[in-house]
Amino acid sequence: MRTLGKNLIFIDIIQAGHKLQVLCDQQNVEGDKSRDQVLNYFTGLQRGDIIAVNGHPHRTARGELSIKATTLPEVLVPCLQSFPEHTHLDTQPSPPAESNLSQSHVELLTHPSRIDDLRRRSAITQGIRNFFESRDFLEVNTPILAGAAGGAVARSFETTASEFPDRKVSLRIAPELWLKRLIVGGLEKVFEIGPSFRNEGSDLPPLHHPSASSALLQVFEKHSINPPSPPTLPRLLDKLATHFLEPSFTRSNKPFTFLTHHPVALSPLSKSYLDDQTGQYVAPRAELYINGLEIANMYEEENDPRAQREKFLQQAQWAAEGSLSTIPGLASPETNLRIDEDYIRALEWGLPPTGGWGCGIDRLVMFLLGKERIADVLTFGGLRGLTRSAEKKA
Repeated sequence: MRTLGKNLIFIDIIQAGHKLQVLCDQQNVEGDKSRDQVLNYFTGLQRGDIIAVNGHPHRTARGELSIKATTLPEVLVPCLQSFPEHTHLDTQPSPPAESNLSQSHVELLTHPSRIDDLRRRSAITQGIRNFFESRDFLEVNTPILAGAAGGAVARSFETTASEFPDRKVSLRIAPELWLKRLIVGGLEKVFEIGPSFRNEGSDLPPLHHPSASSALLQVFEKHSINPPSPPTLPRLLDKLATHFLEPSFTRSNKPFTFLTHHPVALSPLSKSYLDDQTGQYVAPRAELYINGLEIANMYEEENDPRAQREKFLQQAQWAAEGSLSTIPGLASPETNLRIDEDYIRALEWGLPPTGGWGCGIDRLVMFLLGKERIADVLTFGGLRGLTRSAEKKA
């Protein structure tokens, strides 16, 4: 709010990202109030107040489109907090990393680019949805909570339900197994856009040989790389790929890279075959990296229930080996890994030859918007900022 002379008061109002000037001539809006009362009223207005204005379109002497008020602005909702000095349309840098994202409503008020990013994210998500729907895919919703989490090699968040206090339930780590059940049931083309929850950070000898894990640990020791926890074969391979392969994708002059020939240990839900060139069992799988960032993962789905059971058993064995690790400090968080017998029974009804494709929308939006942190493309930021208030005080 600013004044000009004795009678003119200018107020900037902002809605939906657009700013408009309100011109208040004290002589026109006084009504039955004295000029001192009118001045005191305007003085009491605070930055951030939500107001209603009655008036008509007007252009100032400089040609600026304004609203010429005919009555005093009405305060609908006062702002009781100390509003930041910079307004909604001021240019501000992005908030610092790991800021207190529980105050995201304030950041939206002071960083207009945050609102623009959320609008762009919504448009990107809708574009993906339109792509699939135009090709006759059916959008579905699969369970978020279930008795076991499957579909990926990752830790899950576990809890209990008040209705079943004796049952442990898990947040899903991937929707894949549910989607394939729908395909078994006759829905040939399905897709889902929704969250998955993984309880982990924001990780060659013949790999089918029993000594593969110990041989890989020697590679870690040779290159002074800290092994993952637990040091199971899948996690060892994944950590080596992260250390040696993925940095080369960033240095490459190519705009994108497809990573193929994944070891079977990293693809338990994919079909597999013996590669003639390497002599290794690999999966018909590809991962798409753009500027060093993993964007999409795709493979031919394993539809043989006996082969799927063997792969599940192997994963369980690796999890058990991790729990028995003799490396100090490396204990398995996956000792409760169990075979998903219900899914194997579903495969026995017949899963047609199927290709699956998954894309992390958070990462895709990061790439398209040129952001460096996932928190920058989330409405309320990352988990670290959201849980900061829950930190134990020393």
